[in-house]
Amino acid sequence: MDISHDVFTMANLLGVSSSTVKKYYLLFEDNNYRFKRNVKGKVTFTNDESKLLQRLTVLKNEPGMNLKTAVEQLVQEAGVNQLQQQENVIKHESVMSERDQLFLQLHRETIELLAAIKEGVRSNEERIEELEENIDQRFKRVFKNLKTR
Repeated sequence: MDISHDVFTMANLLGVSSSTVKKYYLLFEDNNYRFKRNVKGKVTFTNDESKLLQRLTVLKNEPGMNLKTAVEQLVQEAGVNQLQQQENVIKHESVMSERDQLFLQLHRETIELLAAIKEGVRSNEERIEELEENIDQRFKRVFKNLKTR
């Protein structure tokens, strides 16, 4: 289950001020990364986005890096990850679709078999009724013959 964090919670997790978190997420959004917002329009951060911001706080301090280039690199990485996730979802849906089709085919075949079984039972019940009627008629004839003797 993915937990959402607000700006204040993210600031505590990162050990920075709320305004710094706002600065970070605005830089991400300037680079076309979109964070979810709650019903009040406030930014919320998933666990993955929390990790993303934690990576930013480390990456921006590496030699040859600054805040802007670190954000650009992380956005690019996040975009690649997002594309991979979308591809995985599509593959999963394709497998599920095949599985669903097989299930539906098996379901249809089961219904057909059940209908055939019901027809067989109905036919057998009719045959049993005929045989019972024949037996009753034979018993009547036998009893009639016994009475007349």
